[in-house]
Amino acid sequence: MVVRSFLHVLFIFVSSRRPPRSTQRSSSAAAYVYKRQAEIRSAALAELNAERAEALSGARTQVAELAGTAASKVLGRTVDPAVAQRIAETYLAPSEN
Repeated sequence: MVVRSFLHVLFIFVSSRRPPRSTQRSSSAAAYVYKRQAEIRSAALAELNAERAEALSGARTQVAELAGTAASKVLGRTVDPAVAQRIAETYLAPSEN
């Protein structure tokens, strides 16, 4: 959670800075700084996306487990984990409104 907060603050700081207005030469120090900022921003976004994907995967697993438990109680017997996963995916799918 601390890492995510730090990355969020870092992303806002990096993305709120304007590119340098100095020389147009691509070999200038300002161009290097601008390119480095883009690399940092890209790396921060990649790490944030990886954390989000991991959290979503964990949430989907928990929902599948809960769906299996609920279905078992309703049916009065153990439900196959694959069936529980399909139930969870049905309820996690985006609505078509």
